[in-house]
Amino acid sequence: MKNTEQSFYANNQMHRHFVIAITTLIIALLMYVLSSRIDREALNLELAQFEFRLAEIRAAVVLKEAALVAKNQMALAGEYEGTNPMDWMKESSHYLGEMSLEAAAGQTGKWVYDPSRQVIAYQFINKEFMQEKIKSDSNWLQFKVFALWSKEKNIKEAKGLVLRKIDEKK
Repeated sequence: MKNTEQSFYANNQMHRHFVIAITTLIIALLMYVLSSRIDREALNLELAQFEFRLAEIRAAVVLKEAALVAKNQMALAGEYEGTNPMDWMKESSHYLGEMSLEAAAGQTGKWVYDPSRQVIAYQFINKEFMQEKIKSDSNWLQFKVFALWSKEKNIKEAKGLVLRKIDEKK
């Protein structure tokens, strides 16, 4: 009887260790899957935030163009080429201000306006993700306000404003 009790206790103890090992393995596997999904969602959140802010900047450029049209001052559109579109917006979250791209190098996930290059730029937190989704090898995604000029010969007249992506490897 004593032998049976000991073997029952030994089997029960071994069974507990087995259950603990399997439980730990399942928890570790679930944590790995959960962490990879959280990382992917964080990347998708950054992309959505970037696209939302870019849409706001483009809308600010369109509103500036509309203001020029409304005031019958479209001829002045050329003066806005290379200006900071963030100045035309009331709110500017995720915006560091005006500084060189080199000075803002460590500030990923933020917008910055470089007055020397006359570009508004964004640096993604995850560069590999940027290369995959945006198809860019640059450290910064750069955009610039351009005036749309008349295509008629000998007439240099601005017809509108547009925000365009600049391809520059910096």
